[in-house]
Amino acid sequence: MGTTRMLELPVSDAIGTVLCHDITQIIPGQSKKALFRKGHVIRPEDVEPLRTVGKEHIYVFNLAEGLRREVEAAWGCEIFDHWGMTETGYGGGVECAAHSGYHLREADLLLEIAHPGTGEPLRPGETGEILVTTLGRRALPLVCYRTGDAAAWLAGPCICGSALRRLGRVPGRIASDGTISQPDKGGRTA
Repeated sequence: MGTTRMLELPVSDAIGTVLCHDITQIIPGQSKKALFRKGHVIRPEDVEPLRTVGKEHIYVFNLAEGLRREVEAAWGCEIFDHWGMTETGYGGGVECAAHSGYHLREADLLLEIAHPGTGEPLRPGETGEILVTTLGRRALPLVCYRTGDAAAWLAGPCICGSALRRLGRVPGRIASDGTISQPDKGGRTA
């Protein structure tokens, strides 16, 4: 998880947002060029060029819950949170429209929630450390990789009808003393 995480936002809903990274266009037979630079504010006329280079969604940094509500109200859009890390290809799970936990990429990843001190598996509702096993990687397979992220399984099916297991919100990182530390997100508290 680190001190920042990213959220996925549909390009059509990203008008008024500030781009947090460069977006490049690769022109066959030529070099690549920067289409949009970091810090660019997305305008309505930018949506089509973004789609032309294959961008249907843009990632934005994770926000504290209070700031998330402010941003949704100010931009008139819905923000979907996701959990992931470099080792999971940035995507591990994503919220659905019900905003009731992260639906997991179970075809690619096996996630477990374990007690940070003993490594014993925990039941739904019990917060522990997320362990990741990659299922399809050949070059860098991970087996019971300790992420340092804290979370709990959510019991029962999601109201959206998905059969995928759900991971609850990631409240922070497991500190060396076993407590959960919460990095400041967005410069404000919830």
